[in-house]
Amino acid sequence: MFDKARTFLRGVPLLQASPSRLPLAPQDRVEPHWPDVGPRRAGLKISPNIVEQLAAQDSARGAGIDWRAKFSPPEVAPGTVPKGDGAAAPQVAMDSVCDNLAATLGQCGGFNQVSGVDFIGYAALSLLSQHPLIRAMVETLADEMTRKWIEFGGQGSEESDAKRVQALQASTEKFKLKQAFNRAAKKTGYFGGCMLYIDLGDDTRTPQGLAEVATPITLDPAKIRKGSFKGFRMIEPINCYPAPYNADNPLAPDYYQPTAYFVQGRKVHASRLLHFVQNEPPILLKPAYNFFGVPLAQMALDYVDRFDTVRISVAKLIKRFSTSILQTDMSQVLNGGNYDDTSSLKARALMWSLLGSNEGLLVLDKEMEDFVQVNTPLAGLGDIVSQQLELLAAISRTPAVKLLGISPKGFNATGEYDEANWYDHVSSQQGIVFADNLDRAIKIIQLSETGVIDKDLTHRFVPLHEQTEMEKATVRKTNADTFALYFDRGVLSNEEERVRLAADADSGYDSIDVDNLPVPPDIGTGIDDDDKDTDRGGAVS
Repeated sequence: MFDKARTFLRGVPLLQASPSRLPLAPQDRVEPHWPDVGPRRAGLKISPNIVEQLAAQDSARGAGIDWRAKFSPPEVAPGTVPKGDGAAAPQVAMDSVCDNLAATLGQCGGFNQVSGVDFIGYAALSLLSQHPLIRAMVETLADEMTRKWIEFGGQGSEESDAKRVQALQASTEKFKLKQAFNRAAKKTGYFGGCMLYIDLGDDTRTPQGLAEVATPITLDPAKIRKGSFKGFRMIEPINCYPAPYNADNPLAPDYYQPTAYFVQGRKVHASRLLHFVQNEPPILLKPAYNFFGVPLAQMALDYVDRFDTVRISVAKLIKRFSTSILQTDMSQVLNGGNYDDTSSLKARALMWSLLGSNEGLLVLDKEMEDFVQVNTPLAGLGDIVSQQLELLAAISRTPAVKLLGISPKGFNATGEYDEANWYDHVSSQQGIVFADNLDRAIKIIQLSETGVIDKDLTHRFVPLHEQTEMEKATVRKTNADTFALYFDRGVLSNEEERVRLAADADSGYDSIDVDNLPVPPDIGTGIDDDDKDTDRGGAVS
C-alpha cells in the first residue's frame, strides 16, 4: 500500500523494503500427493482389427459401397488361369477356408450380401452346402427334376421303334446320364451353375490332348467316332474361368458368351462342355458370377439365418420358461453384511433348490419368506417358427409338405393346388436348365454307340403328377366307352384300339402283342340284329 502511495506522490518510500519482500526465483510446481483408493484403472485398448472389422461390416450395410468390387470377377482355385493368358484371375487360398467358419460366414452378414446383391464367393458357398436346410432346398428340386426322368418314343413302325428305344435307353443308363444330370442340378443350386465335360478319350496330360480339347466338336460321325465317348466329368465353377470373350459387340451371337474356358490351367472349347445355369444374372453381373447364375444357396442365406435365430431364441425362451423367486430377508446382505451373512444366503438358496422340486418338499419361513413363480407366456411361438419355415419354402418355391414334411393348413388343407404349382415349377426348370444340354448329350451318345443320330427317336420329360388308382380306373372306363362309340360308328377298328392300348403305359394292356390278334369265338346263328348290347360296359346306341 505504501508503494502505491509513493507512486501517486512521486516520492521515496516511507520505509525500506523488507528482505522478505524481495522477489524470489520461480520454482517448479509440486503436485499434491493424493492417496490411492483402489487399483489404478488402465485406459481402453481397442484392437485395430476390431475397428477394421466393424468398418467392413458398416461398409457392407451400404454406408460405403465399393461399386467396382461388385462387378469384379470371382475368386477361383489357384492354377485355374494359366500365366501369360491375359489378366490373371483373383486367387483364393483353399487350405484355410474352413479354419474359422463363423468368421467366414459372418463377413456375409451385411444387407447387400445376404440379399443377393454381392456374390459371396465359392468358398462361402461350399461351407453353406453343409447346412441341412439349404441342402433340403437344393436337393429337393434336383431330385424332383430327375425323379421320373425321360421317356423315349419313335415315329416309325412299332416293332423297329421298340428295339431302337430299348437300345437308346440302355445306352443312357450305361453312361449314367440321369445321375450326371442329377449331380449337375445339385451343383447348380449350390453354386449357380456347373459344367459337364464331354470326355472323348483325349489325354489332357499330353500336348496333343491339350491341343485337341481346345478345338470345337461338332455333332458329326467324323468328329465323334463310334466308341470314343467315355462319359461326363463334373466341373465345379471354382475350377473354371472364362477365356477372353466378346464384350464389345452386342450384335454378335457370342456377346458375353465365352467360346472357351480355362479348366485348372487347361483351355477347353465351350462346345466340349455342357453349361448349366440357373437364375441367370444381367449382362453386367455375368463376369462377377463367373458366367453362371445366382446360387439358390446365396439367395436363401438371409432366410435361413433368420430361421436359425428364431429357432435358437425360442429354445432359450422355453428353457427359461419358468422363473422361481424366493422372497427372503436380505437386509443384512444389502446393508454390507459380512461373510457369514453371504454364506447364510447361499446356504438358504441351496436348501431351496434341493427341496423345491416337484417330487420334494418346499420349506419356507411363514413370516419372513415367500415363494413366487413367474411364467413367460409362450402363445404364438409356434406361429413365429412356422412363418419362418414358410418363408424358406417360398424362397425355394417348394411346398412345405415337400420341403419340410409339414402338412398344409388353411383353406387348401389337402395341398392339391400347392402340389400342382410345384410340378409346374419343376417342369419349367427342366426345360430351362436341362433341355438343350439333354438334347446334345443324347445325340453324342447316339453317335458314339451307333454312329448316326436317329431323328425318328424323340424324348420328353415324364409328367410328375401321378394319378390315383381310382382316377386311372375312371380314365380307362371313359376311354373304353369312347372306343365303343367310335367302333359302333365305324370310325375305329379293333386293331387300332389294340395299338392304342399297347402304347398307353397306364392302360393295363401295354404288354400285349398288337400283331397277334385273338380268334373271335364262334357265336353261331340265331342272333337277332335287334338285340341290344347289354354287356358290363353298358349299352351302345
